[in-house]
Amino acid sequence: MATAATSSSPRRGSAAGYLAIDPSVRHGQSNQSPILWDDALFASAETLWAEAKDQGLRHGWAQSSLDGFRVGGMLTLSRSSEVLTALELREKDREMRWLVPRTSRCRA
Repeated sequence: MATAATSSSPRRGSAAGYLAIDPSVRHGQSNQSPILWDDALFASAETLWAEAKDQGLRHGWAQSSLDGFRVGGMLTLSRSSEVLTALELREKDREMRWLVPRTSRCRA
């Protein structure tokens, strides 16, 4: 599963083992339904969540795209302000889900 590090640098995220503890990544490894970032989601990874917030990542949406071998990627859309509302998610759901498999095919 490929994802971008949510710390001050990709090396910092790798050194801290964030891929192994990121709850959005764990969710995406077994489930292709979208997931919203919030304090409850990151309760088990408080240091990761604190570092993400320090970098301005406070609100996000993530969804994985997996093939038949459970290999794939994850698209994460995030922003620093304005909580993602239920109305906004309903209005943009179709476009975000359309984007997920297309960006997963762009893996290196």
